[in-house]
Amino acid sequence: MRDPEILAHIDGRGRAEFVLGGFEGRHTARITAIGHELGYVLKSTEIRGRSVARLVYVRDDSPLARRRAGQTLDRLRTGGALLPPGGVEMATRRQP
Repeated sequence: MRDPEILAHIDGRGRAEFVLGGFEGRHTARITAIGHELGYVLKSTEIRGRSVARLVYVRDDSPLARRRAGQTLDRLRTGGALLPPGGVEMATRRQP
């Protein structure tokens, strides 16, 4: 799953859902990192079968999360990186 596909799901709505099958599961940490930067938290993970997982993220409307999301969007508008250095590794530690 590429970043534009992830961003299409995490678009400011109250909830974002990803259904990952097969090898797409390896993108979980990156999805979580991007979600965090855009003000979302992982609410639930559901294993739907042998190789299918469903991840549900909800928007965090706390002032800190909204400020982080705004800074991320500003950085993207100016051509900066989507994730800060070490963003995926930090997301891996945040996963339940």
